[in-house]
Amino acid sequence: MLHKIILLFLCFALACTDAPNSDADTHPIETMEAIYRNDLPVDGCDWHFYKYSPTETLQLVEDLASKPKTDALKKMSLSSLNVVITYKRTGKTQTVKCGWNTTREMDEINIIQVEIK
Repeated sequence: MLHKIILLFLCFALACTDAPNSDADTHPIETMEAIYRNDLPVDGCDWHFYKYSPTETLQLVEDLASKPKTDALKKMSLSSLNVVITYKRTGKTQTVKCGWNTTREMDEINIIQVEIK
């Protein structure tokens, strides 16, 4: 009888500690128009996605898995491109190099699709 109680307790404990796979799974897929820009030469920040509206300013940076998609964009421009991106937030932030030897934390995204506008 005691071994059944212990077995039941172990099953309960394992079920309670089994966490979801990833926080990124909880984030919805989003699409927006943005500017993919590199303002580092003029004391801004290195390559990132930027969107400004009167209600909010977004600065997002791609995750490592998205680099092949953005490397192609970097070859097309010296400083900025208007794009439409479809992405999911990863739930992480990334440190981006900025001018005057500073850095900025930006929300990280996984890019599903990026198109030049």
